[in-house]
Amino acid sequence: MKRPVVGSIALVLILAGGLYLAWQYKDRVREDGTRATSGAAARSAIQASFGIILPATASGVYCYEEDLEKTKMAFARFDIPTIDLPTILDQRRDGDLAFPMASDLKVDGETLGQMGAQRDARRPWWNVDRTDSGAGSGASADSRTLRNPTCAQKLGVRNSGSAQLRWRVQVCAGDLDSMTSRVYIAFSEEPTAGQGK
Repeated sequence: MKRPVVGSIALVLILAGGLYLAWQYKDRVREDGTRATSGAAARSAIQASFGIILPATASGVYCYEEDLEKTKMAFARFDIPTIDLPTILDQRRDGDLAFPMASDLKVDGETLGQMGAQRDARRPWWNVDRTDSGAGSGASADSRTLRNPTCAQKLGVRNSGSAQLRWRVQVCAGDLDSMTSRVYIAFSEEPTAGQGK
């Protein structure tokens, strides 16, 4: 008689723990079709939206997704060891949607400006255009500026069912210190002319 009671209590405790974790890591879905995540939930959102898996060493992970009718936008930011950058970007080399390779990254003020213009109060961590040629190391991780930022973008068209979608991926990476890079990724996708009506 004691085993069913102990088993039932254990199941209730496991269920309660699962509900607690689900509540802690839930996506914050708003009425306007946006989702803002950080930490472990952001890692999952980045994998779902961008198709890349972040290494365990990634920190300061944020993701913001927005669906406006047929237009999709996603933004991500994370800090990684500089040595991991090529591995992360090269995960999306195949298929209809390809990321710029690490070797494509170069000093590009136009792309940096375009990415900086996408700043929004709903994404306070999106400060891609805060750059400095020699930022001090005494600042907090979120307020530090990028040193020597490099950018790249890829544009393309892909088919999704009967729709043709125009997509753009922009990547900016810069050094926070000699061992750590901060990476920003902006993605947008919308129907081509005549398809969204």
